[in-house]
Amino acid sequence: MKFSDLTTYQPQELYQVFNDSFADYAVPVTFTAQQFQRKIEVEDIKLESSIVAVDNGQLVGIILHALREISGEKVLYNAGTGVIPGSRGVGLAQRMYQHILSIVRDDNAQRIVLEVLTSNVPAIKTYTNLGFAETRKFHCYQGDIEHRSTKADVTIAPISLAEFERYASMGEVVPSWQNATASILRSLDVVELLGAYKGEVLSGCCALDTSRNRLLQIVVHPDHRRCGVASAMLHHIASKHGKKLSIINVDSRAEDLHHFLLSQGLQQIQGQYEMELML
Repeated sequence: MKFSDLTTYQPQELYQVFNDSFADYAVPVTFTAQQFQRKIEVEDIKLESSIVAVDNGQLVGIILHALREISGEKVLYNAGTGVIPGSRGVGLAQRMYQHILSIVRDDNAQRIVLEVLTSNVPAIKTYTNLGFAETRKFHCYQGDIEHRSTKADVTIAPISLAEFERYASMGEVVPSWQNATASILRSLDVVELLGAYKGEVLSGCCALDTSRNRLLQIVVHPDHRRCGVASAMLHHIASKHGKKLSIINVDSRAEDLHHFLLSQGLQQIQGQYEMELML
């Protein structure tokens, strides 16, 4: 078994081991080479700090690490750890991490953050053994937006990036890595930024990944909550892009948002733990 960073590999060599590793996952993952390259770009994945395991010339495991500076702190994000079915049960994920930790410390990052399904007990055990600790719990949702009458005085229209960034800062909780404004900035070719206006006042905003009808962020100004603003945004999305909608990694502490999404017809489908390792 050999370990290597990803700098000498092309996306078409890497996406297949990633797909094979997650094909039987609770939420199956399938990428094309182009989609995998997009993931690398959008999530700020750093090839030098990522790793593959190679067994007799075959790629059998992979860890993707992204790097960003957040509030003056360098943070690594695990954008995926996978081992193909035939190479599981021998502690390969833990061995890959033990190998890569000495490398990522050269990034001068203060911590590594990751997400893991609450039902994935073996992975949680592996990360715990490596020193990761749970920091947050996330809920994931999908379903069909139910049609309801909305407030007539709420108008939905595109907004500028500057307006979105200003309103996004009013959210109750910090978005996960994939939903963060930094990720949205790298996806503007497929992301629609919408504002909800009560009269002339911008009262809320949301970001929608139109390529998969996934809601990335939704925020309503504290002075305009429970006035139909969020509902109007969802129903606009349903009328323009279809009723099927998903949203992942909603902080479990955002109880109002949790109840709102359920009231709009979405169902909670998975839970994830956010875990982190201090370096």
